[in-house]
Amino acid sequence: QESEFSAVEYARFFMKLYLNMGLSLGGVVANLINCIIFYKIGFSDGITQNFFILSISDGIVAASIMVNSITYIVFYHVLTADNADSIVLYVSYVTLISLSFFQTISYETTTVIAIVRCCCVTMPLRVKRVFTVRRQLGAIAVSSLCLIVINFVGLSGHLSLVRSAVDPTENSTLNDPILVVWDIFRNITIILEYTIIIICTIVLIFSLHRSSKFRNQSSSTPGTSKNRNASEI
Repeated sequence: QESEFSAVEYARFFMKLYLNMGLSLGGVVANLINCIIFYKIGFSDGITQNFFILSISDGIVAASIMVNSITYIVFYHVLTADNADSIVLYVSYVTLISLSFFQTISYETTTVIAIVRCCCVTMPLRVKRVFTVRRQLGAIAVSSLCLIVINFVGLSGHLSLVRSAVDPTENSTLNDPILVVWDIFRNITIILEYTIIIICTIVLIFSLHRSSKFRNQSSSTPGTSKNRNASEI
């Protein structure tokens, strides 16, 4: 059992040090570049505004993963049980909470982007009037704020931040029914958002294919009529 445990711990340490750190650092740099690009483009267009918000939230998610990986390495592989600092543990849990909150913003922003892009093809003449820049921002802000409040209430009252090193079950209420309901609600929300994104993507693909097919038929019609006239002459 000790060898299996050490192997699992070694694999976890490898992922935290190399995989998580590398990917999260790349995510921070990439999203920082995206933020600069979208800021220079301007926010007169709703899609640009939404991608700017998505870049910020994804960048914070990547930064949270990187900080959480650092705190994990420091707490379990640098500090010992005698000199372990509780601040490191608090920082680790704070990054997990911020990760959850900003992931919610990313989910909501991606959903709004998918809906707007789908409507740009299905109703191109009305999309700018219906989905204004402020309405898109309001939809992202209101939906994200509601879910963040629900997540905060579900986490703060029923999930202890620090557990006893002697008894891991102390100060732990993971089996609380309210927390179970919150977890079910969170998963249903994520599944619903992914379903909306998939449906909008499918509708977008079929609409673009139909428009492309119509343009090809329209462009081939004049050429066919000219060939017929030439053959008659």
